[in-house]
Amino acid sequence: MSAATLGRVLIVAGGVASVAAVATALLLIGSPSAQRQARMDAMRVHDLRRIEQAATRQLERDGVLPDTLAAIDAPDLRRADPSTGAPYGYRALTRGRIELCADFATDNRDPLRQVEPGLRAEWPHGIGRVCFERRADLPAAPAVPAD
Repeated sequence: MSAATLGRVLIVAGGVASVAAVATALLLIGSPSAQRQARMDAMRVHDLRRIEQAATRQLERDGVLPDTLAAIDAPDLRRADPSTGAPYGYRALTRGRIELCADFATDNRDPLRQVEPGLRAEWPHGIGRVCFERRADLPAAPAVPAD
């Protein structure tokens, strides 16, 4: 094999290896668009966590949970999805329990698709509307699918 032919073979092999590496990376970590969606979902979870904390503080202060999301006394609280503008779901249940709902674009139960692995344990969600039932004074309850 001549030096020119060997050079072409090495260039083609290098190109194929590069394409394979990029394709493997996209399969493992997702496309930039999928990563953006996962970051938005992490933001949604952070918002729900802050709503939970604000409602808990209000329960501790007033002895009663706020009836609605608007009744939560926290002016800096984001009450709507940062991407769609749709309000988060909030319901005061009985005995210090609340239900928090959001629409998610990704499934954070897949270890390869997590932006923040710690969120999966307390706030596991699939794609679509997911509601979490929480207690103001106890550890988190598992997610329940929305009807």
